[in-house]
Amino acid sequence: PLVGILVAGALAVGVTLGTKGWIAAVVLVVIFILENQLESHLLQPLVVGRMVRLHPLAIILVLAIGGVVAGIPGAIVAVPSAAALVRAAPYLRGSRTAVRSRE
Repeated sequence: PLVGILVAGALAVGVTLGTKGWIAAVVLVVIFILENQLESHLLQPLVVGRMVRLHPLAIILVLAIGGVVAGIPGAIVAVPSAAALVRAAPYLRGSRTAVRSRE
């Protein structure tokens, strides 16, 4: 998904550069960058947050920490690991709510 969007954007910019000129190509690059940043930093955390039941800010922080600690592999496993840890925490602590929810 990440490479495909870059290839599609580069192809669109190339076609625009060849048919409409460099000003239209620059405008398209700016629009492409803004859309990509909006999707990456706003929409993805909201959608993923709903799926794994984590706050979007927590997802951004976990991704940043995972990326700093272990690079790309760390960022890939950061959100699923955080979601699993949040769900397992009551059971690991042995809290009464975890015991009651199992009954």
